[in-house]
Amino acid sequence: MAPAITSPLPPLSSLAISPPIRESRSLQNSSPRLSRTAFPILLPLLLVLLFADRLTPPAAALPHYGAVPGGSCPMNNWSDNGYWGVIEARAHAALAAAQEWRGAANEALGRVEPLQLLVAALLAAVVGGKLAQVAGAAGAQIRSKGLVPTLTALFFSLIRLLPGVKAFIQEQQDKARAQIVGGSSSRERAQWRKRLPDVGAEAEEVLGEMRALRDKDKAWQGRCSGTVYVGGESYEKHMKLIADAYTMFQHTNPLHPDVFPSITRFEAEVVAMTAALLGGGSHPEASWGDGGSDSAANGEENGGGKGGAKGAKGVKRGEKAGKGGGSGGEGGLEVCGNVTSGGSESILMAVKASRDYMRAKKGITRPEMIVPVSAHAAYDKAAEYFQVQLLRAPVADDWCVEVDAVRRLCTRNTVLIVASAPGFPHGIIDPIPELGEIAARWGTCLHVDCCLGGFVLPFAKKLGYPLPPFDFSVPGVTSISVDCHKYGLAPKGTSVVLYRNREIRKVRAKVTEWSGGLYVSPSVSGSRSGALIAGAWAAMRSIGMQGYMDITRRLMEASKAVAAGISRIKGVHVVGQPDMTVVALASDHLDIYRVNDAMSQKGWALSALHKPASIHLCVTLQHVDAVDTFLADLQAAVDEVRLSPSPLSQGMAPIYGAGNRMPDRGAVKELLLDYMDSLT
Repeated sequence: MAPAITSPLPPLSSLAISPPIRESRSLQNSSPRLSRTAFPILLPLLLVLLFADRLTPPAAALPHYGAVPGGSCPMNNWSDNGYWGVIEARAHAALAAAQEWRGAANEALGRVEPLQLLVAALLAAVVGGKLAQVAGAAGAQIRSKGLVPTLTALFFSLIRLLPGVKAFIQEQQDKARAQIVGGSSSRERAQWRKRLPDVGAEAEEVLGEMRALRDKDKAWQGRCSGTVYVGGESYEKHMKLIADAYTMFQHTNPLHPDVFPSITRFEAEVVAMTAALLGGGSHPEASWGDGGSDSAANGEENGGGKGGAKGAKGVKRGEKAGKGGGSGGEGGLEVCGNVTSGGSESILMAVKASRDYMRAKKGITRPEMIVPVSAHAAYDKAAEYFQVQLLRAPVADDWCVEVDAVRRLCTRNTVLIVASAPGFPHGIIDPIPELGEIAARWGTCLHVDCCLGGFVLPFAKKLGYPLPPFDFSVPGVTSISVDCHKYGLAPKGTSVVLYRNREIRKVRAKVTEWSGGLYVSPSVSGSRSGALIAGAWAAMRSIGMQGYMDITRRLMEASKAVAAGISRIKGVHVVGQPDMTVVALASDHLDIYRVNDAMSQKGWALSALHKPASIHLCVTLQHVDAVDTFLADLQAAVDEVRLSPSPLSQGMAPIYGAGNRMPDRGAVKELLLDYMDSLT
């Protein structure tokens, strides 16, 4: 028979025990930190140990509920005395045990010198802090890259410490690097100039030397994936226009708007015309809705509009998000932006603006952004440059980002969710309306990378192609990046980053007071080329809406023909269902990288991808009249690889194959860094 517990206890109400705090979802999903997880648990325990004697009042001062006869539970008696008596008895037993442990600890510590206790406490604090940092870093790494990749990287970093392993790995990397660079390239590099010539050359001599070097470039006409987007009958005429515009304004710099107001206007109009295509402009059919917006471009940027779009909740792929000019159901759109040097800078600026905006709005000091694994590499740069933790969201079977995965990754530290329209690898648009709902629910930013599709998707939608919503008509979208130098057919080095309103953009700009005066810059660069901005304006002004419509029609028809042709070639298949002009192909039985090398030998320059192993063709105007040639060469390349039993020892197939299959990602990173270092 269990002994009866007769010591009285106070009612629970007198102990002032607060109900357990229920952590919010955002806290549960936050990065593992000792202060967030251990502190709420350890603090009550420490308080109990320190004040256990005070939590056990004198017996005479308390009501007595009697013993628990025979150890039986009186909970079958639902009276207050029986129920609470058992709970208080159990609580008293716990407090008594804590008090006993405290007494034993004090007795043991009483034999230790105070100085020793002080030193031990300081050491414990230092070691505990370091362990907390390691645990936090490990938790962040696991959240960002996953448990298996993190453990794999740790394993290989330890393996490299073994004698002889590091030397062996370096030897293999040297062989791979030599294969990439090639002996002929090394011999040519020996002839490169290392210093200024003693005497300058005449203009004709300089141009002649440049022409000779240009003639050694690969024959890219109609053979490169992406790269050169201008083509067709108007190629020469269009390139001359760009060259003339560049020459006319080659001396200008938008850093000095008082000196070159023409460039200020060109930039404002390029931004406004681009925004009008993506739900933020003044043209009544700018965003292909039935309502339209009522704003106009003003001075420095385009103004906003009040559309009638009410959201895209539950919108399926190919259905319209709703009517209206594209305010996304939020009155007072004031889309603005700037011209940048390219898609990467546009993405960098969007990430920085989102980080700074959410810090100002919600006080977030440990920012995180959620990026699909199919998103552009520029987000990795942005994460490193701006100290934003990057969390990778997987893609689903349709190669769109998994919405549920994004939802699970959201925390109170999320400053940005990323979507692509379309993604560079497979040409597929992410479910932007669903991501917009998540962003709105968490009160965070949503950036759409429309660098490839900004000057194609709006016109493809108008032509009747079934496309999901992708622009500012989607509630929750706060920024969009668009490359003018792709299908906008502007000169290389021109892109636009758009913001839903001026408030988001203002926090991104850098204002500095230094001895040189007051300084403000809208992007990474201080000085920028006004000539490039003028060239972009000239391209857009000369092509116009109807011109882009015709270009898009030809591009989309060629892309569909390429995809259909690939599906008829035995041994390869199209990856997913491309929404735009990128067609990726893979194989379940053939080494797709060997197919790529075989295509290279036929003069093609395709893009090699991995995860999964695949290659793609980004269709441009250069390919519109070369679809049949491409498909015939691809069929021949597939046949060659199928009939050749031995792997290729030359070309990029071994490199890409190793990079795709090698578990030591650190070795892959070092190989790429060696390759980059060999270029300049």
